[in-house]
Amino acid sequence: MSKELAAERGVELLPMKVDIRKLKGMGLTISHDVGYELSPRGAAYLDWLDSDSP
Repeated sequence: MSKELAAERGVELLPMKVDIRKLKGMGLTISHDVGYELSPRGAAYLDWLDSDSP
């Protein structure tokens, strides 16, 4: 999964994994044995970014 995300973002794999760990540390993602997903907090944050809120 991280390989695909790195390719989609156009970044190297190791820095992508560091970014994912940072997001996990902030409670924005959930790691699985294989792959990642947004946590409810991460989904709420993206919804907030998409809203008209400043």
